[in-house]
Amino acid sequence: MEKILVKEIVAWTNGKLLRGSPLDEVSSLSIDSRTIKAGALFLAIKGDNYDGHCFVKNLEKLSALGAVVSKETEGLNTLKVVISVENTTQALKQIAAGYIAKLANVKIAGITGSNGKTTTKDILWNIISLSEKTHKPKGSFNNEIGLPLTILGVDASYKALILEYGTNHPGELVKLVGVAKPDAAAITNIGTAHIGFFKSRENILKEKWTLLENIKEGGLAVINLDDALLTGKMSSIKGKMLTFSVLRPADISAENVTELKEGGTAFTLSIGGKKEKVKLNLLGIHNVSNALCAAALSTAFAADIKNIAKGLEEFIAVSAHRLSAEVVNGIKILDDAYNANPDSVKRGIYALLGFSAKKRVLVLGEMAELGEFAEKLHGEIGAVAAKNNIDALVVTGLTGAWYKAGAVKAGMKEGKVYLFPDNISAGLFLKKFLEEGDAVLIKGSRRAGMEKIVEMVRLK
Repeated sequence: MEKILVKEIVAWTNGKLLRGSPLDEVSSLSIDSRTIKAGALFLAIKGDNYDGHCFVKNLEKLSALGAVVSKETEGLNTLKVVISVENTTQALKQIAAGYIAKLANVKIAGITGSNGKTTTKDILWNIISLSEKTHKPKGSFNNEIGLPLTILGVDASYKALILEYGTNHPGELVKLVGVAKPDAAAITNIGTAHIGFFKSRENILKEKWTLLENIKEGGLAVINLDDALLTGKMSSIKGKMLTFSVLRPADISAENVTELKEGGTAFTLSIGGKKEKVKLNLLGIHNVSNALCAAALSTAFAADIKNIAKGLEEFIAVSAHRLSAEVVNGIKILDDAYNANPDSVKRGIYALLGFSAKKRVLVLGEMAELGEFAEKLHGEIGAVAAKNNIDALVVTGLTGAWYKAGAVKAGMKEGKVYLFPDNISAGLFLKKFLEEGDAVLIKGSRRAGMEKIVEMVRLK
């Protein structure tokens, strides 16, 4: 982060300087007292289960410059700088907005969508960083806290910034684009993630489309031609636009897509008549779509097809929630225990089908935030498993009963569906059931705790 004057922060936040000089310099900002550095300003964020004001009393011994607070709290009189604001979370966004406006040389790529945001972000970084110093969010830093913190991680030496715009309630995305508008932006797809809060895919589209409506003048909009809801609105885009597709002709497309037995996916990348062969170290056609989305966005940063192909081939998924396989005791384990919604589970099933195996075993936990649609959508996934001839379906709890009902109704024999009350029971079963030559996909929302099953299978 570049140094900021206290008076700038006061102006951006419409705050009140209670202690210190307007000309004092802030070298860094933090919302976590454990990461405070000398000369840093601490923002006392108040969340549902914590209050940063409780840690202000510890700042003096950490050599912090001061704090931004929204109420009186112990320890303020020991600090050099104290700024009072109405809301510290809002202040964080205001500071990030003011800060990025000063860095005119930094070009922003924005990504949103129901699935694939983080994977697309990481692939895009792999491409752009070959030629430009590029900053990206840590993990899934894509909300009203994570996005501003990502911005504050940039300094004047960077040329590119990738931002992930997340939303799980109506009206959230407009607040994020209020912090930073992108120079190029894409919606990966419109699915059913968080549909319990949005009530329909059309409402999800309306929310996500906010990003494309707020691209800077002269910027680039990227459209997925394989998503009917997105193509239905593309005529409203007035500025520059690029399309991508795995299934049909587009500005950027993938030809001859092939799942590789050793893992990964091969295809021919086509951009404006030029072609390059690519071996992507990710499973599934959905990840080819993510790669094409990243490729399209990278053109806004002057990436050519050779650099794009190089960035795609050199990308290695390092996080547990990028679907990749490891082999333990001869069993192929696809660990996707980080997150789940109906669209991502379907894609996981299709990836599992790409493996040659004695048995293809699907282990599913809850898909969260589906609201009134939960029973129906869990049942539909059970039906997808049945129709694709999954050899065994292992599920847990109440949502497991919904998966099972859908699978059996769609024709899967009851003897192939294993319902357990909890993850421990399911894990113990899998340790005995899985054998050399099998492939297993383990997937569920974070709160389902599916990583416990993954650990048990690995220790078979």
